[in-house]
Amino acid sequence: MKLHVLLISLIACGGGCVVWPLNADPAPTAFAEGSAQVEARSKSPDGALSWHWVGTASLAGNTNGAEARVILAQPASQRVLRTTLEKLARSPGSWLAPGAATNPPAASLLTPWIEELVASQSFGQIVFGAEGSVAIAAAVRVSDEKRNTLESGWLAWAGAAGGTTPTEVQTENAKVRETRFAQTQGWSRVGRAGGWALIGMGRGPAAPFVDLAKRVAALGTPQGWLDIEADGARVAEILGWPESASWPAIGIQIEGRGPILRTTASLTYPKPLDLKIEPWRIPAHTLGDPVVGFTALRGVRPWLSRQAWWKQLELPATPNQAVGWTIAEIPFASYVAWETPEVTNVLTRLGPKVSAVLERYIPKIRFGDALFQTNTTRLVWTGLPIAEPFVSPAAAQDSGFAVAGLFPLVKTKRPLPPELLSQIMDRTDLVYYNWELTAQRVNGWRHVKNLYWMLAGYAPLPTNYTGEAWLFDTNVVNGLGNTGTELRLESPRQLAGVRNSVLGLSGLELVALMRWLDDPAFPRLSEPAASPALLHRLRARQTGKPDAGVPHPSPAPSNAPAAPPVRPSP
Repeated sequence: MKLHVLLISLIACGGGCVVWPLNADPAPTAFAEGSAQVEARSKSPDGALSWHWVGTASLAGNTNGAEARVILAQPASQRVLRTTLEKLARSPGSWLAPGAATNPPAASLLTPWIEELVASQSFGQIVFGAEGSVAIAAAVRVSDEKRNTLESGWLAWAGAAGGTTPTEVQTENAKVRETRFAQTQGWSRVGRAGGWALIGMGRGPAAPFVDLAKRVAALGTPQGWLDIEADGARVAEILGWPESASWPAIGIQIEGRGPILRTTASLTYPKPLDLKIEPWRIPAHTLGDPVVGFTALRGVRPWLSRQAWWKQLELPATPNQAVGWTIAEIPFASYVAWETPEVTNVLTRLGPKVSAVLERYIPKIRFGDALFQTNTTRLVWTGLPIAEPFVSPAAAQDSGFAVAGLFPLVKTKRPLPPELLSQIMDRTDLVYYNWELTAQRVNGWRHVKNLYWMLAGYAPLPTNYTGEAWLFDTNVVNGLGNTGTELRLESPRQLAGVRNSVLGLSGLELVALMRWLDDPAFPRLSEPAASPALLHRLRARQTGKPDAGVPHPSPAPSNAPAAPPVRPSP
């Protein structure tokens, strides 16, 4: 059970869980009550992320979240969890004591700390300060005997990792010992405060560790199984995301609710969002069933009109809504539609501008060109192997709409289920809605990722990597069920979200998570290794010149399940 919840902890940052149709409470009071707390706590100038976890020990015998427990008990899940634990134990050495990063005995000495942070109630925070300083500090509620064992393990790790002889540090709230690392000017501390064992490490000031010792003295239990708070602007800065965006303070709670997991979230922005919530307009004659995924989004005009790539297209109008859908059992059959007046005239003039945008914002793929095909009335990205991205007018009955996809539009004979549309049509506060059969969407997004890697010249991940193998395991993927997500406008500055699902993440998020866990630089995210032979072959296809001696690989066949699109009754 210890290992089971580690994955839940990792994926909870991405959301939580919803069975279609989404039967969410109209206005959960937890959002309004939690938002002020999140906003107040996120005002720390340095804090980026904090978590509060109830601990697997307190969940023993709890029958909620049963479907997640079944998946996490599978051998493939256990391998992912075990590998992740080992990587997390090694990661401090990579930035505090590089010599210890490749020293398995040293890394294993921190494993009991990580296991205990999962098994018992824990609280932690990641803090980024001035001039590149960074620290992570965590506290776990344990017995005196367990605390002594953990501290002994830390003492052994400090010596094996090349730290100085630990010395006692005088603090107001805790008994603390510290070791230093000369090579990186880093530090690591352990201590005790009340019934908590403390551990921390970083470069720069150790103030976050002192702050942790003060906070845990008055810390109660989390409101859910796992509470997460993040300063969106600080996280965006660390990850190199655009500074011009208005990033929110984020609060997330995840807990078991019957057989599934339920996540609630609040996003509080520094300024009013100025969203225009117009009545839904759905191109119903273009969409069709059987679908395994459906997305509706509105209020995007202010954001879209600020994007540099959108401005570069110089379109006559900026849409405020978009709708997406995926056809069952066809991995690449995903499409998006939006309103575009005089769409045919717009597409005939758009080719050169689209080519320039693709070259600037997708620089890894240097093949083909965007051309308007008069015989099919489509703007098509030609010259790509396998894929044929396009934009075209929607069905004749949906005049004024454009539709786009990676592959030609699959026309179906059945309309979209009215029960699905009923989830959004009368919701005056709904900004975003998504429902999917997650098994099929995992399969679809895995194909899209592999296609992009092939076109970008990246070497595919070995199939024996733990995350990649997890995505192929039918015992895992067959149990993923439905995932539903909605986001509502609670106030001019606040969005409130809810998700119900089996594991807390959508298919796209699960594929992204496994790619991250498989990254050789984990917990950092690095660029995939290049595949010279594949890149040469693609360039040879583009130029029409043979590339002698280079093998011609083909996409690996899918072993992921294609679950039938079975939907529950509303």
